[in-house]
Amino acid sequence: MKERTRKLVFYGSLAILLATALLLVRYLYGRAHEADVYDTLKDTVVATPVPQAPAATDAPAAAGTHFCPVDFTQLHAVSADIIAWIEIPGMDIAYPVLQSPTDDSLYLRHDVNKEYNDHGAIYSEASVDSADFSDYYTILYGHNFEDGTMFSNLTQYRDSTVLQQNREVLIYTPEKELRYKIFAAVTYDSSYIPEYYDENIPEIRQLFLDDLPQVVRDLSNSVLDDIEVTTDDKLLILSTCTGNEDRLNHRYLVVAKLEEESEWDLPVPAA
Repeated sequence: MKERTRKLVFYGSLAILLATALLLVRYLYGRAHEADVYDTLKDTVVATPVPQAPAATDAPAAAGTHFCPVDFTQLHAVSADIIAWIEIPGMDIAYPVLQSPTDDSLYLRHDVNKEYNDHGAIYSEASVDSADFSDYYTILYGHNFEDGTMFSNLTQYRDSTVLQQNREVLIYTPEKELRYKIFAAVTYDSSYIPEYYDENIPEIRQLFLDDLPQVVRDLSNSVLDDIEVTTDDKLLILSTCTGNEDRLNHRYLVVAKLEEESEWDLPVPAA
């Protein structure tokens, strides 16, 4: 009887271990597959193409022509919800930016193909932000995963050296290029910024700037004063989880000021 009991315990434990191992393999495979969705997209649409003259003429493009390095024709063939492409040189962040016209939370847990995906997508909210980045502030959301995908690497800005060396954020749209410079990287509370800071009121814009370093006291917070930021500037706010046990109560924000905006010299073909 005791021998039989020991065997039952042994085989039961073995079955649990095998089931756990199988779940772990499926989980890791699923995570890798989720990330691969964007790796494949990057390889397909991002390049440094040779500038082509507009279709209406056979004249070659002039030297120094400002052209879009992202193929929005292919991007829009994947999803009409893609409004831009974000890149942060040196931080391994390069993704499409999505905006659903009907569901602000769609891309929290759905990828660029609108398939359920824990990684979600980098996205903005149509109810809050214009798709052309023309508002006082535009907020982009992205997850923080241990695999380093999406906005995970933003928390590296807690290191002041990383912040000083990687301050440029590039936004490409079908019409133009926007270059931002990061001036703040802070731990913030979970308050919904559009609800607390009405961007249409200059005094509230200033309140947001004043509150940045002090909503949550954290020694790793950085607000740099080497560039002037006023209520007339346009801001880009990148928002992700803090990556620690208190992730439900706090966010990590990286805030940048628009420094240069320029239209493409060559038209981007319509989708």
